[in-house]
Amino acid sequence: MMVEGSFGEGNLPFLLGSIAFPSLHEQVATQHIVFLVDTGCSVSMIAPGDVRDLGLLPHLAGRVPEHTTSVGCGGYVDALSYLLDAVVILDGLTLAFGEGPLGQIDVRPPLGNPGELEVPSLLGWDVFQHLLLAFDYPAGHFRLYTHDEASGLLPQPP
Repeated sequence: MMVEGSFGEGNLPFLLGSIAFPSLHEQVATQHIVFLVDTGCSVSMIAPGDVRDLGLLPHLAGRVPEHTTSVGCGGYVDALSYLLDAVVILDGLTLAFGEGPLGQIDVRPPLGNPGELEVPSLLGWDVFQHLLLAFDYPAGHFRLYTHDEASGLLPQPP
């Protein structure tokens, strides 16, 4: 299933999808979410603003978080991290976090610190190592392909 995304503000690649949390299906409805395509990010994550907007905060109470440090171009960021099973659907392509080759998705609640940086939710390398990601900057879009679809697009070795 080919998925097409577009370039948003700052010419950054974004995908619109929907997300559900199987263990919380009765408390948290499936909702839309926007992901930044981040090929430099090792694990996909739900950003603090989306954790709040999706109504996940009450469901993290009583769970034991991991203390993590994220490293990026902007430096180091200390964060609390919860790992949850999640199903993300991108234009018909289903990504099951917590099943098969994908680990659980990283959920980062807001810490409430003054000046806390708002970042988007990210799809990272844990997803892209299983797909072909093709950018077409002049056309203003990019596409994700499964390996089966991509095999006909790539030149074959001699």
